[in-house]
Amino acid sequence: MFDTEQQQVITTLDGAMLVTASAGSGKTGVLTERIRTLVQERTGKILALTFTNKAADEMKERLNIPNLEERVFIGTIHSFCLDVLHSRIHVLGFTTMPHIFELEQDRLSIVRQVLEDNPLLQRFFLGKSEKEQQKLLRNCLDLISEQKRLLRVPQSDEIQAMSEERQILFREYEAILTSQNAMDYDDIVLNTHRIFTERPSIAELYRRIYRYICVDEAQDLNYAQYQLVRALCSNEHKNVLMVGDINQSLYGFNGSKPKYMTEDFKRDFHAAEIRLTRNYRSSQKIVQAANSLIPNAMKDVAIALEGEFTVVSCEDEKTEAEWVRRTIQDLLQQKTHADIQGEITYESFAVLARNRYVLNHITEQLQKHEIPFHYKHGNALSTFDSDLIQAFDLGTRVLINPLDRIHAKRLCEILGVNIDSVDIQQSRSGLDVLHSFGRGILPENIYAGLHRAWKILEKHQTDIPSALAVLKDNVQNNRTMLNGNMVETSVQQEYAAIEADICSWKTLWEKYCRSSSQEQRSLQHFRTVLALGQVSLHEEQQDGVALGTVHAFKGLAAEIVFVIGMNEGIFPDYRAIKKGGQALAEERNSLFVAFTRARRILYVSYPRHRFMPWNKEMSMAQEKSSLLEVFSEQIHEITEHECC
Repeated sequence: MFDTEQQQVITTLDGAMLVTASAGSGKTGVLTERIRTLVQERTGKILALTFTNKAADEMKERLNIPNLEERVFIGTIHSFCLDVLHSRIHVLGFTTMPHIFELEQDRLSIVRQVLEDNPLLQRFFLGKSEKEQQKLLRNCLDLISEQKRLLRVPQSDEIQAMSEERQILFREYEAILTSQNAMDYDDIVLNTHRIFTERPSIAELYRRIYRYICVDEAQDLNYAQYQLVRALCSNEHKNVLMVGDINQSLYGFNGSKPKYMTEDFKRDFHAAEIRLTRNYRSSQKIVQAANSLIPNAMKDVAIALEGEFTVVSCEDEKTEAEWVRRTIQDLLQQKTHADIQGEITYESFAVLARNRYVLNHITEQLQKHEIPFHYKHGNALSTFDSDLIQAFDLGTRVLINPLDRIHAKRLCEILGVNIDSVDIQQSRSGLDVLHSFGRGILPENIYAGLHRAWKILEKHQTDIPSALAVLKDNVQNNRTMLNGNMVETSVQQEYAAIEADICSWKTLWEKYCRSSSQEQRSLQHFRTVLALGQVSLHEEQQDGVALGTVHAFKGLAAEIVFVIGMNEGIFPDYRAIKKGGQALAEERNSLFVAFTRARRILYVSYPRHRFMPWNKEMSMAQEKSSLLEVFSEQIHEITEHECC
């Protein structure tokens, strides 16, 4: 079942080990089997860290061991850190667990507040155009995130050496978080690292609990995450396994670098290295194509199935989408293929693109021809479309954190009231704060229903079903909705959006209840789980052709894969072209990942012309992606006539 190298990973249980595993080399199966062997042959708990909840769930499903959580923690680095913070945050001077401001929108709001309020920083911000302000906000947030990913706090020497303006930005951003009893997403790893380094006895306790550590997708570690593992292990713990593939490193924008796995880990832990280079997933043609992108990325072994690899040039995006749709229909009609085991179904197909908007035309084609499909969403957070449920959602944040001015301000914007009229004080309860808002633009009966729902949660935080039932009944009885001047069509649309959002809230809560114990459940814990993406609305519907970005499809595979929109400036992305260097290398890695999602058949396509948002009448000529230069002789041209 396992080859020699794979068996060595599974059975070598003690000491530090680096496993460099190429795409399709059975990495997940080997890692899972090694954890199973540890459970059977060793005492103590095992810490298995992943980068996505999807990977953690797959590992748990494969292990299928009764009472698994008693022996193994399988989850993302952030979920492990939150476990530590919930029980140890007091050592950093916090009296209660801070609330997490996970959304970029929240963090940008704090940066804006700093720039607007500080006299020294105002001159850089006020008076600028909206576009210039947005650029400055993002640059400032990037600066703060970068420093936190380097484990720097306001007192750090590196921060003290910055310009006065940057020091003020960093300090006042942190002060606003503290004043609202909050921390941002980067603080989750930063504060856990602080606990392990400032209180070595706590790190020692966790070392005694977790005798073996496994880190999956280790090529995606950034500095803070790698140093967290080092702080946990100190110089004593050597039973650490890291698994990864440098050719699948995609997250340089988050500070990740393969060197933390390939260089630092080998040096700091004196890790032995095992290479898994045989591809057990893809056919010959696909392996050859992937190796053309990144030479020798996968070992050239005798793969029984030849498979197919085709590069197609289409007249425009519409022609490209029609060609994809027609090819899907043709293969479905054939029902079988020499290289594919079993019958070809809708679920045999995946259509991937660098960015989500590139999939718009294929979505239209699939809808038009009634071909079922679904989107792969990765770890995207759930959001709501209707103002009423957005208001309810924001209100739950204020209920559990009365000092939360960021979300209180957003709630004011929805309700149409002035934030300065809201009474936010240390001594007030969340419900008291919400009562101080006033109903704003909401009809009185709708506002009363919203407050009845919040009041239920103030008394019983886990009685979400009753709160949602109150909202639903209230809306059904008051069809005027949020604006009494709405025409009937708008009323119906808003009503439909509210009903869908209530259903979404209910689904999220039900999924949370299934994955948490009765003792854990609270509104704050629910929001924490949502922040980590451990519960989301995505992946409910799995039928049909899978559509998604390459990032969202990482770790998955399909028999037949289409990679569309391969134009210069789209794949590779124009921003990566501008940056060059590592950013451009990651675009090549992304295409390598896209290629190796295919098991048997791989189609790659690009339009020669594209309609731009500012001109729908005349298409513009497009360049073929520079990443396809190695396949220039294999390109087949498809005309609009051939697609009809």
